[in-house]
Amino acid sequence: LKPDEQNSLDSLKHLTKKTGRFTDIDKENFDSLIKTLENLYNLPGLGITENERVAIVAALNLKKGHWYVCPKGHPYVITECGGANQESLCPECREKIGGQKHQLLSTNRHFDLMDNSQYAAWSDQANLNFIPQNI
Repeated sequence: LKPDEQNSLDSLKHLTKKTGRFTDIDKENFDSLIKTLENLYNLPGLGITENERVAIVAALNLKKGHWYVCPKGHPYVITECGGANQESLCPECREKIGGQKHQLLSTNRHFDLMDNSQYAAWSDQANLNFIPQNI
């Protein structure tokens, strides 16, 4: 570990082993240390750092809501409009991913953790005034 990383870890250990009342200042310090360590190490559910996540999202240059996960939680992206129009297999676990006619497979789900989106790019929320049957 780098010295600043070790200091953060030591501070967190000290704070969690502290006897006596856990004050509001302790809570602020705890939250700050957790955030620091999350940024240095893997994010829950992704296996990458915050910096790597930001770099991946920026490199793909997609609007929010294009990220999904397979039934076993492996992330993937749907480009273009963000709506599923073909099925494939997850390269990690071989589960089905994608969908047809802009309908995501029921075993897949939107993955907001990757791009901090509130809903899928192709969804009722994103397409409030669009009716696919009218095209």
